This record gives sequence, C-alpha cells and structure tokens, in this order.
Amino acid sequence: MNTNLLKGAIASNGITQKELAKIIGMSNNSLSRKIQGQREFTLGEVVSICKALNISEPADIFFND
Repeated sequence: MNTNLLKGAIASNGITQKELAKIIGMSNNSLSRKIQGQREFTLGEVVSICKALNISEPADIFFND
C-alpha cells in the first residue's frame, strides 16, 4: 500500500483521517493501524474508501508494495 498517496487523497478531499473513518464506519484507531500497515484493508473497506474519496484508480494506492 502507498501510504503517502492515501494520505494525500484524504487531504485533497479536505477531510481528516478521523472524518474518513467515521464516513466509512470504522474507528479512527482501526483506520490508523491499517494505514500504518499493521493490519490489512478488506476489499469492502477499499471500496468504501474509494467512494468516499472519489478514487477511480485504487491500484496505485492499495495494491502497490
């Protein structure tokens, strides 16, 4: 996962990580652990994040090691 691209997408949408967590129905702590790479995102979570942030090409963010 490319953490910098995800954080950039969050910022470019004018929301905080905490706000994104609320939008997608996840605790801020869980989202933080997933962004830090301590846990993996589920497919459903990736879809929810893409919808919330208007990401049309998620491969660069979520499927890039």
